[in-house]
Amino acid sequence: MIEKRYAAEAVGTFGIVFAPVALSATSGFQGGASGLLAAALVSGLSVLAMIYALGPVSAAHFNPAVTLGFASAKRFPWRFVPGYIASQLAGALLAAGLAAMMFGTGRGVHIPTGTLVQNVGTEFVLSFFLMLVIIAVATDRRVSSTAPAIAIGLTVVFCVLVGGPVTGGSMNPARSLGPALVTGGDVFSRVWLYLLVPPSRRGSTRLCASTASTPWAPRTSCSRRWRRRCESPRNQKRHAATEPRAGFP
Repeated sequence: MIEKRYAAEAVGTFGIVFAPVALSATSGFQGGASGLLAAALVSGLSVLAMIYALGPVSAAHFNPAVTLGFASAKRFPWRFVPGYIASQLAGALLAAGLAAMMFGTGRGVHIPTGTLVQNVGTEFVLSFFLMLVIIAVATDRRVSSTAPAIAIGLTVVFCVLVGGPVTGGSMNPARSLGPALVTGGDVFSRVWLYLLVPPSRRGSTRLCASTASTPWAPRTSCSRRWRRRCESPRNQKRHAATEPRAGFP
């Protein structure tokens, strides 16, 4: 069973990496889409589609920073973290390699253009907002099962629109590392930004988990007088609905 989850993570990460990398290559073709808006839409829509397709299998992390965030928030078992991250990196490298074989190297790479403070700050803030939304919609049982993919996909769109001109709006170490490894050269020397900043939000991830997915003061204890009423099937069902979901199906 765990092998299916690893495979789903590899396939999903392949999808969300191949789509924007291939877009950057096909934008030069006649009728090809180009520009920041196109890149943001393709990035967000690919995430949305992969969550719908593979979320029931692996919980659709597709991002080492998300896997570490769920584990830090105690929503995901640490023993599965290495396998998930290895699968994500393999999927990203395969996607970048295939795109390079089809269109040539240097496509879809992230190159920071701002100052050090601007680059680090942009990736940190955007990664924080992405993790906030993921924790809020993916771990709360009160949220409809159809909502996470849409919310997360739209968040990726606005994050790429905001961060694209500065860092490319990565928020995903695998998304940046795959094309960088295939391209090599000076591009690879700058990939440290995308490897260190998104996963570095462990403290802020705990804050997200405690604020975004904590239900509004549910009653958790009962006096003797009200114990029978609180333990009724109706109340048990209501309290169970407020328990956070895990980042693991």
